[in-house]
Amino acid sequence: MKRLIGIIMFPISLMSLIGGADICYADKLSCRIYDELKGHNNEIASIAFSPKGSYMASADSGGTIITWDLKTEGKMLRKFTASLGNEGAMVFSQDEQYLFCGGKDNAVHMWGITDGSKIREFSMNQPIKSLAISPDNRTLMAGGSRGGIVFWDIKTGKEIKEIMKAHDKRVMFSTFTDQDSIRSVGEDHKMKSWNMNRSDSLAASVDETSYEITSGACNATMDICAVGATVVRMQKGYKGIDEFYNIYLKDGISWAKAGTLKGHDLPIHALAFTNQGDYLASGGDGKKVNIWNMQSSQIEADIAYGAKVSALCFSPDGNWLAVGGDNKLVTLYELKGIAGAKEIPESIMISESDDTPGEKYAVVVGLSKFMDINIDPLNYTVLDAKAFYDFLISEKG
Repeated sequence: MKRLIGIIMFPISLMSLIGGADICYADKLSCRIYDELKGHNNEIASIAFSPKGSYMASADSGGTIITWDLKTEGKMLRKFTASLGNEGAMVFSQDEQYLFCGGKDNAVHMWGITDGSKIREFSMNQPIKSLAISPDNRTLMAGGSRGGIVFWDIKTGKEIKEIMKAHDKRVMFSTFTDQDSIRSVGEDHKMKSWNMNRSDSLAASVDETSYEITSGACNATMDICAVGATVVRMQKGYKGIDEFYNIYLKDGISWAKAGTLKGHDLPIHALAFTNQGDYLASGGDGKKVNIWNMQSSQIEADIAYGAKVSALCFSPDGNWLAVGGDNKLVTLYELKGIAGAKEIPESIMISESDDTPGEKYAVVVGLSKFMDINIDPLNYTVLDAKAFYDFLISEKG
């Protein structure tokens, strides 16, 4: 695939801020650095845009949360402090009046955007890993590190419902699909559908494939999801192990596998979809960001970021991509050429097949004696089975 190399040139004073993250290789998609936002002293853990794109929030592992006014070219608006840790979650209210932040202190903090006032806290019995707001802006939902899900009334702060064991492991992603219905994705490889009036799931799907989940993301309506995976496979002849770093695409309704994206050589820590799900951004230890076109399942642009990527987020209109990493910066990229598809193209279902070497199992049986006394014993079946087993585990086998 041919690439056009574009290096954005800035005056010397601004170049000193860029730090080498200004190279974007792109085909049909144009991307350029717009700004680098300073104010954090630790690795960026989470980034969120408000529903209309008026504000952005960023949080670092040291507990500093900053809101940015995008209407005034990324001016720092407020600084808050909360113990979110490395994997905190943030979400804006639908009316862009409030910011909710949750993390390792087992609480969701609610702040006013314009005046910076602390409104209230919502307590949970486990660290918070995901947050969502209902369409009518009345209900807050949190998913926890031990698989629990809790709903609160935002206006009163009272708990509406708790589902203790919604998942066996942490809740990576959850969203309202309508006013009373939600879907959740867990690190236990399960996707579940729920109704707020019930404590048992309406439907559940599980991916039995063996891999370690390192990151996850879904589009706004959960039509399509992506899972960053580390796959460990034994080398032939038991000479060692190989690790593969794949992105598995999942149908958000059935949880069926929709394809595999390959383009990372190191662990993937951050994934983000545009709202429509037509583009996916991915990054991690490889110090680069890939932007995937979901219609072609190809990398349409890649950014040489120069630092570990720990957080990614698209603006609601898909025209901006925010990238955070262990460089303690939030970098804003302006994107042009995103089609803004209204639905997931059918061609996503025929994206690249997964040819990652798999584990193979065999049951070798040799029968020599029979319960029926009229059948004579066989002399060589056990020896043949042993010989075949020895062949299978050999390097040649």
